Amino acid sequence: MPIRFYFLAQNDTLHCVGETINFQFKPKLENGIMNWFIKALKSYATFQGRARRKEFWFFTLFYIIIAIVAIVVDGLIGFPILSIVTFLGLIVPSIAVSVRRLHDTGRSGWWYLISLIPLGFIVLIVFFCLASEPESNAHGPNPINDVKA
Repeated sequence: MPIRFYFLAQNDTLHCVGETINFQFKPKLENGIMNWFIKALKSYATFQGRARRKEFWFFTLFYIIIAIVAIVVDGLIGFPILSIVTFLGLIVPSIAVSVRRLHDTGRSGWWYLISLIPLGFIVLIVFFCLASEPESNAHGPNPINDVKA
């Protein structure tokens, strides 16, 4: 007599019918905070388009966490190789997500250069905290309407 199991939980399905097992796993990407970091990395050098506040700030959060871990590990091994690799690996996506965030607030990506002057980073932080333009702008449609991470 074949044993039949049926399991369904939050978009994950497991069907066991006799000897045949079909398993599907569909993770919900839009709710995970790490997925915003991954989304920014997938748009590694994309300077066009718009980035939500959520994408920008979660990328920044994970960048800081990774940098702190790299610094601690470098302190333990006595040579800053991991910090250098982390910085070089994440500098381009960091600039790209910052430019896309500026685009989302209706500003040109060239505003990023204001960080080169003293206290210019304060102006950037204010811009990064501003809400998105509700409608499409010159840089594309509002990313809030695109909820996939």
